[in-house]
Amino acid sequence: MNKKIIFYYLLLLALFLSWQDPVSLPGPVMRIAYLVAFIVPVYFLDKKLLPIIVALFLTLTTHGYSTSYMPAVLTTYIITLGAGLLVLRQPLRETPAAKKIIIILIMMLIYVTVRNLFDANESFQITNALLLTIIILYYVDFSDRTQLHELSNAFAAAALILSVLLLINRGVYVSEYGTFERVGFNDINYSACVVSLGVVVSMVELFSRDNSKNKGDAISKVLYISTIIVSLFALALNASRGSLLSIAVPFVVLLFFSKANGMYKFLGLALIVALIVYMYNNSYFELLEARIMEEDGTGTHRTEIWINKLEAFAACNPIEWLFRLGYQGGRNLAIDKIIVPAFHNDFLAMLVEYGFIGFITFIYFLTKPLRILRSYKSKLPGTLAMFLGLSIICFTLEPFAAGRLPYYMFMIYLVLYAKS
Repeated sequence: MNKKIIFYYLLLLALFLSWQDPVSLPGPVMRIAYLVAFIVPVYFLDKKLLPIIVALFLTLTTHGYSTSYMPAVLTTYIITLGAGLLVLRQPLRETPAAKKIIIILIMMLIYVTVRNLFDANESFQITNALLLTIIILYYVDFSDRTQLHELSNAFAAAALILSVLLLINRGVYVSEYGTFERVGFNDINYSACVVSLGVVVSMVELFSRDNSKNKGDAISKVLYISTIIVSLFALALNASRGSLLSIAVPFVVLLFFSKANGMYKFLGLALIVALIVYMYNNSYFELLEARIMEEDGTGTHRTEIWINKLEAFAACNPIEWLFRLGYQGGRNLAIDKIIVPAFHNDFLAMLVEYGFIGFITFIYFLTKPLRILRSYKSKLPGTLAMFLGLSIICFTLEPFAAGRLPYYMFMIYLVLYAKS
């Protein structure tokens, strides 16, 4: 990719990070100018860079602690990037993987949007996330390994930056948790899991056979190693159990099944063990231990939420089993028995909100990378590691049902990786 345009967006990133105010927005003129500076150059200089900068900047915008030059509303990007498609007449790159993932997303888009239209006060966040993902896919080249590599860097950089910001602001953005303080900002669990995705990507890149034989690109390797180290410290303070589990399982998969040489695996294992020992000896895991052992009967525990939601769903009629209640209706289900309306489980959220039709469509979408592996088996360890990490997050949160764009972007990356 064009080094000048990459340098340009690094400068934009530096300007982005210079604004660290959790309350006040930059002036409207500055925000409009920044959005123009963000979108216009990529169209004329290197359109393949668009998925990469969207993955990086929007992840920081939606999961950071500060307000931003970038708008957080997805409709802004749907309008601007969609208009770019019309003006430039950007064709979909004709590959089987591109066509199939587009078809799956369009099926989901039509179904969830029509379902939610029938209910008052519905959220269309999932509609916006699906539509924007479809638009971004027109800028993805499934045969371009350079684009894949730069997307890896984007996810790793986003995780590293969020972790550094969290550690810097650890004395400000804390919430009381019994006798402990839990560090985190915006949405604590979702932000932590976005960081964990960057860590998993970094591990896959470091453990992959191609990367271990590559004598160049030392900067990327430093980025991946730094992301792993810094993010583990941040996640220990955050104490999100799901995010740490979504790192641990992929690490075990890569350790046993990746084709990296034995010494490389030993060094990776030694690094992780050393970090864990250091953090344990310095009380980084006290809050995590308390959260694992807690049982206060308040109704906020995930298992209690799942049981009450499932019991209420089972009491519905067969027609509702097929189509169910939509986003808001699903969240309100069994609300008298639980404290929070969230499902904390994407699979359950899709089932209850969109019925068996929506649930089956979601499973088909989520398992797309695994079906690609039938033709590209060399990518099995890395693809399986990332798929399991994402599935664990979906089992503890609801990133797709809630329309969280960074997770949809990660699915694009995962399909691209499995296909490469």
